[in-house]
Amino acid sequence: MFLARLVTELLPDEPEALGLLALMLHAEARRRTRRNAEGQYVPLAEQDPELWSSQMIMEAEALLRRASALNSVGRYQLEGALQSAHVYRCRMGEANWAEVVQLYDALFALAASPVVAINRALAIAEAQGASAALNAMPEAASDARLAGYQPYWAARAELLARTGAREEARDGYEMAIGLERDESVRRFLQRRQSAFARRGFTANIGRDTSNDGVNVPRAQNQFAGAVEGSGPGFVEEHVAGSHAQTFVERRRLRALVEYALLDRWTELAQHSTVGGVGPEHDAWYE
Repeated sequence: MFLARLVTELLPDEPEALGLLALMLHAEARRRTRRNAEGQYVPLAEQDPELWSSQMIMEAEALLRRASALNSVGRYQLEGALQSAHVYRCRMGEANWAEVVQLYDALFALAASPVVAINRALAIAEAQGASAALNAMPEAASDARLAGYQPYWAARAELLARTGAREEARDGYEMAIGLERDESVRRFLQRRQSAFARRGFTANIGRDTSNDGVNVPRAQNQFAGAVEGSGPGFVEEHVAGSHAQTFVERRRLRALVEYALLDRWTELAQHSTVGGVGPEHDAWYE
């Protein structure tokens, strides 16, 4: 975080530097809610937004507005915009999955990597259903990197379970559990697997169960949780106590996602030839 701040001070008009710091602030703002008192992993959808650092979130949003005004799209800005969209949804309780998919489309145009593709597919699951999401998922057979990538198998298992493909879902969970090194996350995956096994899938064969109350991002959120939550924290978190302040902040988040970020950056990304390489700081990080 210190280095990111230093870069923005040295390059105050570099939008990607602003976007990267915003991305890091959004991730850091939720650090203490990723584990409960017993040390169990808590996915994004089950975290208490009131415990997030409103101070960090507001700083991140201000940085994103500055970056957007510079009219030069970039990967970190889009990932920061996705973080903003998830914060807005969790705080306001309003679905914005169509907008999230559009942001992932723009990000994929800049960085067409398997990580972006997986997260895009999970967003599609919420907007269009699990079957459409499976069609959008990359195939391990066509990309050797996915064979040992835990998030791929966890996401695939979750989607397959929602469509009623019981055996394939079980195999996917086994792969994900075997690949996961964080004990807390492994237990989370085991609980997900057990929950689906108890529910049974006979009545669901051939049916998309995307509206049955199974939240795909809850499983996907754990993918990078151990990674993104492993670095040192440099800023003490504070929770804003003013309802008025929270309301103003939420309205800013909505305006930012729906206008400044989504419309402008998606349009710019569609005309960009910038290529992205290397691992992403996953925008679904909780």
